[in-house]
Amino acid sequence: ITSAAFPQFVPPANIPSPTGTSLIKLFPHIEASVLLEIARHEFKPSDLSKLDSKYRDRAARSVLEFDAIVGGFTIRDPSTKDYPSLHSIFAPLITYFQILTMFAASSGSTAAVGHVAVGSFAYLSQLEQFNEDYQWSAVLAYHMDFHYKRRSFMADGDYSGWDTIDAGLQAKHLIGKERLRIVAVRSKNPSGSAASATLEVCRLFNRGACESPCRHKRIHKCSGCGSTEHGRAACPTAKPLAA
Repeated sequence: ITSAAFPQFVPPANIPSPTGTSLIKLFPHIEASVLLEIARHEFKPSDLSKLDSKYRDRAARSVLEFDAIVGGFTIRDPSTKDYPSLHSIFAPLITYFQILTMFAASSGSTAAVGHVAVGSFAYLSQLEQFNEDYQWSAVLAYHMDFHYKRRSFMADGDYSGWDTIDAGLQAKHLIGKERLRIVAVRSKNPSGSAASATLEVCRLFNRGACESPCRHKRIHKCSGCGSTEHGRAACPTAKPLAA
């Protein structure tokens, strides 16, 4: 099979060309100021919640934190408190790439559209794989720095690179932050036969009463959301433990 065997793509006749179409008309549910920041490549990765209706209203409050030293509220960097899981950034990141794709399409450049479309799918897939292999806080830090880095390239007209792993950022944020795997261990019962046992989740850790590594050789992960970053007592999404 050669490339000549493939038919030419024929777009539907009733769909208007995106060339010159305003992003405000294409995405009326997104604030115009946010769309402008994306088009200018000034949109901050930490502002992803502005693209998600479920979290949009609390976006401005999420980065405010009381500082007892200064005696008032200060602005802090985004953390797992704001984005506690991959799910919390996945939907707004898809919206970001949709806006970016349509912005590229408005220029009439098929190359730019291809870079954004293919790169965005590859990047989302890579984030999922990173989340499987590394602690979420490390993946979030990688994403923030990677997105900031891509902004500077896109401002210069280079929309490629989203599908490429940044080895430097990977070494900085991910290496050494691998997820703890639950493994099966073999033990012998009094009769001498082998039995399979699975390591248990530490209940004391989930109550905030056991430091890592576990002195009882149990797994330290949240029984609410599965994160290894905190126990259930400190989980931002799970219901509080009963007293």
